[in-house]
Amino acid sequence: MATSYFPKILCFIVFFFFNIAAEKFTSIQCESPVTGIHDQRTVLSSPYTVPQITEKDQGGEKVLVCAALGYPLAHLRWQNENGTDLTANSTITHTEDNLYNITGYIPVVGEWCSVKYNCSVCIEITCKYARLSCSKNSEIYQQPKQRITAVVRVILPLGFIVLLALLALLYWKSRIPQAYVRARYKSTTTLIVGDPE
Repeated sequence: MATSYFPKILCFIVFFFFNIAAEKFTSIQCESPVTGIHDQRTVLSSPYTVPQITEKDQGGEKVLVCAALGYPLAHLRWQNENGTDLTANSTITHTEDNLYNITGYIPVVGEWCSVKYNCSVCIEITCKYARLSCSKNSEIYQQPKQRITAVVRVILPLGFIVLLALLALLYWKSRIPQAYVRARYKSTTTLIVGDPE
């Protein structure tokens, strides 16, 4: 009797473990074919991270750095706001996971935010872009000549108007006592001359 239940129990155990094992498998949709060797590690094509742009000051020389991580080897390029390609120095390193860490450097002439720079990382026709973003505070800081010009345009006329007002006030202040003294002197002489006694 016990032997009649054995196949049913065995089927239940096998079915239970297959369901658990099936949940542990991962299914991946690949855009391009990938070839691997059985029982060896295979690196799959992965999308690159969005490039990160940072500012560096290396001994007085301003440099913008663009970095991205991914696989397979991609092409990194810099462009200015007009879409012109810029010459960049690049370094490529491998991580422990066999991903490529691509870094591109370009020198900056003038202020950080005087030109809008773009960095892109492309694999064939697929690209990811980053743009140098400047905060409002850094834009104000980066344009001191324009700030000085604006301040001078406002302060000079205002200062001139205030100076004229002060001079007019001083003039009238000095004239008022003289007029008062004259009026008083005139009224006292009239009283003295006009007194019959």
